[in-house]
Amino acid sequence: MSITNISEHTNHPFGDNVAKEFTADEKQQKFFDNYYTKVDSVDPAHFDIVRGFLIGKGFDESTIDNLSITLLEVAKEQDINPVDLIKQLDDVDNKLKLNTLLCILLNTTRNRTSILGYSLGKTVSSNISRTILA
Repeated sequence: MSITNISEHTNHPFGDNVAKEFTADEKQQKFFDNYYTKVDSVDPAHFDIVRGFLIGKGFDESTIDNLSITLLEVAKEQDINPVDLIKQLDDVDNKLKLNTLLCILLNTTRNRTSILGYSLGKTVSSNISRTILA
């Protein structure tokens, strides 16, 4: 029985049906094979450019770092220079259009079973708010 790519490129233990074919040493070796593999890193200059752009557009501090890394991953997967990506995003002046464009960019690299979206905060009328508080 051959091992699939999923089991070769993961650090999770194998299921019982595959694990029975390996000796204890082989199972241990397979489990820790990816432990010392080098993880791709991003260029610090590109990270600072993307992060500065997001700060300038008024995004929340809690999401800036994660969104910066995600945009760099999207640029890498789409083979786009991150500086060019930011220049194109900078031309969008409306925050609603920018959010829509960011969702489209992020969805290009995601599995179709988990598509991202956004929603605007709902404003409650002061009359309704007073009725609820009363």
